Amino acid sequence: GGEGEKKPLGLAVAARATAILRSLYVDAEPHQFMARVKHVRIWEKVPEAAQAGALSSRLTTKVDISWDQFNPLKAFIARHIGRYFKMDAAAYGENRLVLELLRTLHALLKLGFYFSSELAPLLPTLLGLLDGRDDTVGPQDKGSSGKRYRRKVTIHVDTVAIMDCKLEVCRILQLLCDVRLDLRLSRLLALYHDEFAAGLWEPSGEQPQPRDSLGGTRGKLQAIGATMRALVVRDDDGAGSGYARLEEGEGGRSSLAERTMAVIGAQDAARSREAAFKKLFELLGFGATEMLVGVLMDLTFYEHPQLVSAALGLLVRQFEQRQKLLSTTLHSQLLVKPLMVSTYSTFDELLRRLSQLASRRKLYDDELFETACLLGKLVAHCSEESNSDGAELRSAGGFSRTRTARSRAGTTRTASSRTDHTEGKYLILIGKGYTAVGSDAVRIELADHRPPRPGERLQLEKEMYSVKTVSPPTDGVVEVALDRPLKVVGALAPELQIGGSGEVWVMLLCQSAGYNLDMQVLLRTMG
Repeated sequence: GGEGEKKPLGLAVAARATAILRSLYVDAEPHQFMARVKHVRIWEKVPEAAQAGALSSRLTTKVDISWDQFNPLKAFIARHIGRYFKMDAAAYGENRLVLELLRTLHALLKLGFYFSSELAPLLPTLLGLLDGRDDTVGPQDKGSSGKRYRRKVTIHVDTVAIMDCKLEVCRILQLLCDVRLDLRLSRLLALYHDEFAAGLWEPSGEQPQPRDSLGGTRGKLQAIGATMRALVVRDDDGAGSGYARLEEGEGGRSSLAERTMAVIGAQDAARSREAAFKKLFELLGFGATEMLVGVLMDLTFYEHPQLVSAALGLLVRQFEQRQKLLSTTLHSQLLVKPLMVSTYSTFDELLRRLSQLASRRKLYDDELFETACLLGKLVAHCSEESNSDGAELRSAGGFSRTRTARSRAGTTRTASSRTDHTEGKYLILIGKGYTAVGSDAVRIELADHRPPRPGERLQLEKEMYSVKTVSPPTDGVVEVALDRPLKVVGALAPELQIGGSGEVWVMLLCQSAGYNLDMQVLLRTMG
């Protein structure tokens, strides 16, 4: 009896220790959320991403992370949860430990620590845990009484722990759906990368397709999407497939033999392409759909609203795989220009840090200041313009009244033709200033920004001032003379009161002739 009491207690301690270690070492900085689909891809790195078998977010991150550090933990999780294809509500100690291990698995998957080759062996185990039709509530239960559906927590049995385990498996599988969508998109783009490299999508004798402003090739993704759409809506017998509808050349100028050979070659290419497309869905598939539907429908009978909702959501994800891949492909962007590639890397790092700050319950110390600086950098990039050669003209740092903006119709308009005097103007945070009310001198500690120039406009405490003189920068600090003493309207901030630090945020007024639509579309797609 004493030995039996020690085992659940030891397992409860192990479960609690697992939760603590997960919070301290796994779900902690510098680790970041990786299990998302990246809609922006660098065209030259498409084959590399497909061969890696890892999330594209992991391949592009600049954060220094040791990706092998949790390999022993992953192996232990796989071994331990593999024992529980059948769960018993009376074994509440084991169930609690399994729950914490599943939560740890979810965290590792979310943070990008799994390759596709490591996830495939885990799928049968996870699906086995999800299937509750053989679960029991105590040694006398045969599993068919329906007791497992009801919430029951006593000193002898705990069915809620089993329900929580199944809910966590549903969450893992939902996250895995995002992971496999990202991996499938990488493989699909690699397939078409090879075909474009072979010239299969640029017919001989025609001009290459025009490149769009984002540095991609217009029509690449449309061609991929058209191919996929045909497969998504195809009939079971293959009728209606887009591959069977081969477009013939204009005017019938070629001979019958040439046209026949072209059709045969196109049919072979179409069959090969369709086979490759079908193979995409073998990657991290959930097995027979009929079995999965039975398991998920069984979960809807449990007295656990969250589990029921998660099961139905997973059922939807299972049946929308093709449509989801189609829509994701059509909303993806391929970057070719070196400038757009470097900007993408900059945006990726800025958004990563913003995401970290946004996940906090509260911002401390200089984190609010850092957030404002990051947002200012994004605004500055979106207010840049590019000339006809694609070179960027930066406007973050003053007025540019001579620049022109080109509309979609190709016409050119100047800033002087605008009727809204505020259009193109924006404020960005350039640093912290130290001054006092009634003083026209400000010492500015710059935050990764160039010093203001004489004649430019600064905002301090909601008032605008002109810069008269600026001292040479010393270790990122400049002395600035304003055109008038500092004045504060309304309540005086504690920093500017007697004995305060005198700290104020310094905003620089910038103006652009127009916003850079390329940057805005890129940022929105990265989202």
